[in-house]
Amino acid sequence: MIKNNTMQPNISDLIEKKLKIIIDEAIKSGKIDSDKLRMIIISPNKTFDLLKITYNNEWDEYYYEAEYNDAGDLGSISISQWLDAADTAFEVRDELDSSFIDLAKEHNKKYREVKPALNFDHISHKLYKDYLICLREELISQIERAIKKVATSYTQNDFKHVVGFVSYKLTFRKDEEVQILGFNHPDGTGPFYNVKLSLPNTKLTYPYLKFYESGFHLFYPESNIYEGPEEESNIYTAKNCQIEPPMPDESEPLKTGQIEHSVPG
Repeated sequence: MIKNNTMQPNISDLIEKKLKIIIDEAIKSGKIDSDKLRMIIISPNKTFDLLKITYNNEWDEYYYEAEYNDAGDLGSISISQWLDAADTAFEVRDELDSSFIDLAKEHNKKYREVKPALNFDHISHKLYKDYLICLREELISQIERAIKKVATSYTQNDFKHVVGFVSYKLTFRKDEEVQILGFNHPDGTGPFYNVKLSLPNTKLTYPYLKFYESGFHLFYPESNIYEGPEEESNIYTAKNCQIEPPMPDESEPLKTGQIEHSVPG
């Protein structure tokens, strides 16, 4: 019996290292202007054996792939190791650990509303298909972990703006929407809450909320807490607030105590 902790590639550190090198070299060469950068986008290719790295000098939660040209490309990172693991598992598919069945069932729950970007509907061998589902989730977890580490390795002094590190068609099969994984801040790793924030004499603003041990951060990749121009980007930190994290679909306008404001650069 092949246990469920075997035949799984360990590529998170490699992805982190290569992604950091790609971004740093693009900055050094001038391809990325650190005063203009707003987004780093990571997306798999159609065969899911490469990660394509692109950038955007405008903030947008939607990624219009057809509008991107070679000028936005920074490079790519191979993730083909998972395919090697899948090939190895196929050779012993009847001996795989039956625990993959229950694990796959749990993983599939998050795809009730939106289908996965990578599916295995064409696989007829039930146990092997469940193994592949578990392998996919481990692969995504390692990629996201690497992206988050790279995001938080940069500070607000490295870029003029708050820079979002996002994935596209990595987890879910969404044609345009990106998934925000991190910002260039020590506490800038997701998941984030989408909230509505109202202040006296200010209409609603829509920051990304991240709780930490003694408070929370409000990330504005564009604009600010006072409805400033979209050309701006800001981070606000609330300290020593007794606040319970709301559920993402039950968020209420926030009332905060002490808030510190920080601007990149």
